[in-house]
Amino acid sequence: MSTFYATKNGSSDYLPISSMFIRPWTTGDFGLYLRQNDDYVLYTRKGKQFTAEHRERLSEWGIQTLFIPKDQSGEYEQYLCDHLGEILGDEEIPLDDRSQAWHQASLSLVKNLFSEKLPRRHLYKRFEQLQRHIKTSMHLFKADGALKPLFRHLSKGFREYNHSLGVLVFNYFLLSSYKVDE
Repeated sequence: MSTFYATKNGSSDYLPISSMFIRPWTTGDFGLYLRQNDDYVLYTRKGKQFTAEHRERLSEWGIQTLFIPKDQSGEYEQYLCDHLGEILGDEEIPLDDRSQAWHQASLSLVKNLFSEKLPRRHLYKRFEQLQRHIKTSMHLFKADGALKPLFRHLSKGFREYNHSLGVLVFNYFLLSSYKVDE
């Protein structure tokens, strides 16, 4: 493995992500970096496959957080959305971390939905994407104890799209507390 150092970059140039969100045998259009003191060391190149060996090595080193360049955050958000079902279904990932993945992916989808003025046909496609996302989310919502970590992440933001997600989650849990015959 070649090592490249990205020095003299402040932490504001990189975003932390959970190493558990990077699925073995997948590729992302973003580089993965390790932090060593104030330097960032390239771990896997953009477009390179992340393998089980990569994950094992991180585990051996006790590394749970990777970093991506801020300018590749859009590519990471797309990767997270594409692999969200697998992440949410992986019970080896702590519930709080799965809730964080859901929150990040959901914010990205809703932010894109509300922030762009799209022609009606494109808007329908975005709503269909959001509907598929909500169906994927049910596995997480049905997990025991899911409400608390979800709201912990939802309470961090005050933008309208974060509020929309809070309303979605609150309504799901409220309505699921009723019996069908009520």
